[in-house]
Amino acid sequence: PAAATLGMFGSLLQAETIATPYLQSSPKCIYLMNHGATSAVCWRPSLDAKSGFCDHGVVRLRQRCATCRVVALDSEWTWHRTANNGVALLQLGFWPGGDVFCIRLRRPGANRGELPQRPPKSIRVLFERAARGEVAVVGFALHEDRRRLAEHGLQLQRSGAMDLQPWCSNRAQRELGMQISLKDAAFKFLGEDLDKGPRMSDWEGPLTHAQLRYAALDAWTALRLFGRRGSQTKNGDTGPVEKISSTNSSTKNGRFG
Repeated sequence: PAAATLGMFGSLLQAETIATPYLQSSPKCIYLMNHGATSAVCWRPSLDAKSGFCDHGVVRLRQRCATCRVVALDSEWTWHRTANNGVALLQLGFWPGGDVFCIRLRRPGANRGELPQRPPKSIRVLFERAARGEVAVVGFALHEDRRRLAEHGLQLQRSGAMDLQPWCSNRAQRELGMQISLKDAAFKFLGEDLDKGPRMSDWEGPLTHAQLRYAALDAWTALRLFGRRGSQTKNGDTGPVEKISSTNSSTKNGRFG
């Protein structure tokens, strides 16, 4: 299945180059989903000073998971939580679409010994589609995400997830072993400065707009970089893309930039 997903990378290049001009610096809408994905809060950063409950968020998440062709993911966890506690938040940026969904995978107020939450059905459907080669899963510096998401039953290696960090590092002409951070990649390839201030926040309690923007942009930036790589590959510059496997070493090189 991983090979099938990687094999479809070339067939997605046209989609990527079409999508790239329409991927603005920020998603049109950021959704915060509760830990069961049964309710949603919606925030449109360019239009709304405040966020509010959204009746359509749950349905849209299901639709995106069932129909998307590319999904970029990232995750957040509170700094003192060990890997066996999983993640607090899973961020998914979809193409087609112009939004990012931030799904809680740890119940607010959960104690240290509580087992990681099982993801909602829509997320499981998405990963099943990826395992069948129906959707490309991409991200940036995914090694620690892989370890933690496995605690929730989400297997990045089975989904054939592609880590864009090696390609970005190669294009930036970094020395071997010196991986570029997402912040530096965003500046170099997209000309934008990512705010990494909230990275050490408490991700299990109430979230501020600054935290939501930070979390959403990590996934959204990976999606845009995937589109950028697609346009470069179309011109003959393939470069390395790392397939996530269960034997990859755990590293946070460039994880927070």
